[in-house]
Amino acid sequence: MLNDNVRNFRALKEKENLRLKSYISRINNAMPDFNPLETRIANFFVCNQNEILRLPIQQIAEKCDCSQSAIVRFCQRLGYSGFKDFKHQVTDLMFDQYRHGSEQPAHYSDIQLDGSLNTIISRITENNLKSLQDTADIIDEATLVRAIHAISDANRVVFYAVGGSAISAADAYQKFVRIGKNCQFFEDSHLQISSAVTLKKGDIAVLISYSGKTKDLLCLIPILKESEVTTIAITKYGSSPLGKLCDMVLNVVSTDIPVRSASFSSRIAQLSVIDMLFTGVASLNYDKVKPILERGYLLCEKKKSTSTNKRMP
Repeated sequence: MLNDNVRNFRALKEKENLRLKSYISRINNAMPDFNPLETRIANFFVCNQNEILRLPIQQIAEKCDCSQSAIVRFCQRLGYSGFKDFKHQVTDLMFDQYRHGSEQPAHYSDIQLDGSLNTIISRITENNLKSLQDTADIIDEATLVRAIHAISDANRVVFYAVGGSAISAADAYQKFVRIGKNCQFFEDSHLQISSAVTLKKGDIAVLISYSGKTKDLLCLIPILKESEVTTIAITKYGSSPLGKLCDMVLNVVSTDIPVRSASFSSRIAQLSVIDMLFTGVASLNYDKVKPILERGYLLCEKKKSTSTNKRMP
């Protein structure tokens, strides 16, 4: 059932010139990893959105003081096949926004001194919504399907994370355990190592780190590779050390801003990807999962009812 849906979705994407991606989000997330030349090109692309659609590649290269091939490589770094593909997709995106009366995408905002309650509500909501949409735009469906099948077929699934990402890992654990999946979650670095050495081929390790630079997780990779454990990274879009070392990478989008309010939205994006994995696995195993979820729900409701009656005078 899942495979049929994926095939239908891909066919629809081809007819509609693929899903329209937000190149501004791609640039913002990859910006810390750009070299000076790429940074110069990126700044021009962000600040001159109309010009890059109007001007030929020769003039854009002149304005960026670089070669035409550097412009092509930059577009490829963003995930496009080249400058023509980039120009085509961005033109379609702008037309689509105009046709539906859409405004320009919101920008991530940070914690500020003068924030009224209404401003805080609006700012947090916009950050979270933008993170969810940007993550949906850049998620690789083929990799997502592979990850869903890998988790579904795994003997054991272990989630590893530290700090704020541990909240996402804990959420993944409680979701998958509800459908009878043999899974664990470890946040303590010593227990992570103790767990990793027990995994073997046929098991799955899901490592969650927005930055992809968490040393506690990076040190697990050689242990997992030695035992031929399949690894899945949930990490930021762009250059991620963790992503480069794992078998499958599911990217999320947020932004790094000074006071790190964006860590809220990055966690929301992580939770969204986890929900995609959980729903995909549950769909693959619907006949098996449905009675488990129903029985669990009824027992939890019964427990609530019993607890309420005990508290009544």
